[in-house]
Amino acid sequence: MSQTIPTIALGLALTVALAGARGSRVPFTDPPLGAHCNCAGGVCPLDAYGRRCSCGCSRAADAQSVQAVAAETDVPCAGGIAAGYPCGDVDLSALVPHADIGGGSGNDVWGWTDPVTGREYALVGRSTGTAFVDISTPTRPVYIGNLPTKTAESIWRGIKVYADHAFIVSEAANHGMQVFDLRRLRSVTTPPVTLAETAHYSGFGSTHTLAVNSQTGFAYATGTRTCEGGLHAVDVRTPAAPRTAGCFSLDGYSHETQCVIYEGPDALYRGREVCFSSNEDTLTIVDAGDKHEMVQLSRTGYGGSAYTHQGWLTGDHRFFLVNDEGDERAFRHPTRTWIWDVSDLDAPVIASHYDGPTPATDHNLFIRGDLVYEANYRSGLRVLDASDLAQGVLREVGFFDVYPADDAAEYNGAWSVYPFFASGSVAVNGIEQGLFVLNPRTRPRLQATGLTMSLSGPAAASPDEDWVYVARVANEGPGALADVRVMEQPPSGARLVAARASQGQCSTGAAVACELGSLAAGAEAFVTVTIRTDGERDFISTAIAAARGSDGASREVSARAVTRGLRDAPALTLHRPGAGTTFRTGRNNTVQWTLRGVTGGVSVELSRDDGGTWATLAEDAENVGFYDWTGTGAAATRARVRVTSLARPELTRTSAAFSIAVPPAR
Repeated sequence: MSQTIPTIALGLALTVALAGARGSRVPFTDPPLGAHCNCAGGVCPLDAYGRRCSCGCSRAADAQSVQAVAAETDVPCAGGIAAGYPCGDVDLSALVPHADIGGGSGNDVWGWTDPVTGREYALVGRSTGTAFVDISTPTRPVYIGNLPTKTAESIWRGIKVYADHAFIVSEAANHGMQVFDLRRLRSVTTPPVTLAETAHYSGFGSTHTLAVNSQTGFAYATGTRTCEGGLHAVDVRTPAAPRTAGCFSLDGYSHETQCVIYEGPDALYRGREVCFSSNEDTLTIVDAGDKHEMVQLSRTGYGGSAYTHQGWLTGDHRFFLVNDEGDERAFRHPTRTWIWDVSDLDAPVIASHYDGPTPATDHNLFIRGDLVYEANYRSGLRVLDASDLAQGVLREVGFFDVYPADDAAEYNGAWSVYPFFASGSVAVNGIEQGLFVLNPRTRPRLQATGLTMSLSGPAAASPDEDWVYVARVANEGPGALADVRVMEQPPSGARLVAARASQGQCSTGAAVACELGSLAAGAEAFVTVTIRTDGERDFISTAIAAARGSDGASREVSARAVTRGLRDAPALTLHRPGAGTTFRTGRNNTVQWTLRGVTGGVSVELSRDDGGTWATLAEDAENVGFYDWTGTGAAATRARVRVTSLARPELTRTSAAFSIAVPPAR
């Protein structure tokens, strides 16, 4: 019997708390979203706040029923069909209906490879929670357990993994970010079980999606009610104790983002942490190296946009492929993949586009080696060869249609795809169907193999602060690695404070030595090193990883990071609000500043009469660079905000006059 997707209870304005870096809590509200996503012909209108609808015109999917599909295992694609599903050079290893893994409808999907056992797990987002499915034997998946949603049910859920922990967000009100230690799955002996979160981050409530940069250990929530819907950065280098890190609000709402240590052609930013954000009608590129003062490098629109949804970088960071979730319906062309040339981060350009063989709407895409894996709603998984991308060419080399009825430009079928398992298995989450474990016959090339590593730390930091470095060690396969060892040499003149590994043990002396044990193909491990320095100069940290392959031969790789030690003079800069800003009642409004060279928090005050009188918004706001005020009270045409350092009261800044508006009742 089919079941309908539960509706989302959005009628409550819930108070949540911002978890500060020192554990203090700064309250803000998570106001209701409201019925503002009224799509006309696939084109998203502006909402009451002047923004396009955050759901990407996909609320039409709410009314669809979960399909009562049959479980399937080990069905090859023959004659263009596998178990009734149209296909081309993609075999069906298994189909696990949602009813068999906790119920509800499907959304996001991600993966984790246990570095010790080598077992592969699909992390399956559903409207009611997150299912953990062991797909190590792809034709015999095992449902291990379910982590229920934190608050209400929601058709949106986002999942990412760092250091053997899953980070889970949702657009359900007051959901925040669930943290789950995936290593606990090893101890489940009688599946399925109901699981409990390991930790929780309440620095935001509802969230559209989440990105994690595994090279740096920072997560970026997008589409929250904080930071004007922009990048809300969270330090997850200690996964079970996530901490607020910073905010980017200057381009408003971001729908999705990918953040990397940039290694592309633009030498000016090479080695910097850069985020590539799909911001509804632009590609917005942000230098996120300084979490308290992220810098917008470019904001670029393009002709033919309807809803810039999501994108992914090629391995050489030269191109960024983007799916627009509204253009197929708005302009009646086939499934279109936009190819951005990001060789110049200050001025990216559309290099070309690829039109697929169906009219279906595209939703999420990921790139591995020279292959692009697209989850294109009603036309399912599409696998594209990108080996000629420099000539603007993409070529389809496989597909699996999870929605056989048609390929219309609607919001049903394949929500997302995870193609990064070393085994070659690809997980696809069907909204109405379930988890598809697929086996594309074309395998990616042009990707790293064996032992790889990176070392990241602050580009510039004060000698008065702890500096944290993350060494990421990965086994790109094809075989397992044994006796994995990491040596991290802090710079001369630095003092080791702490060293921690995601597995194994670390010892410290003049250097850090970590014995990590085995590392399965497709798995990664992390060493986090904290140091204190003694001066203002360039400090060079180095790391070496060594391992023994299954052939008995040794492997060795190295990496280094350079940090400029700078002792900042006490200074306070107020970035937002500025002249022309409009704050609105009934929603969160972001005040953003940078306070350097001073310890302690700040006070935040508001005047509605051009500075004549002041009301306190926060007596002791955490100095994480932003504060979200839930707008209340009457309208004003000459409001001002004042931010003052508590430790150095002479450091105070007052904004230019701005407006406070009361949106009309809806």
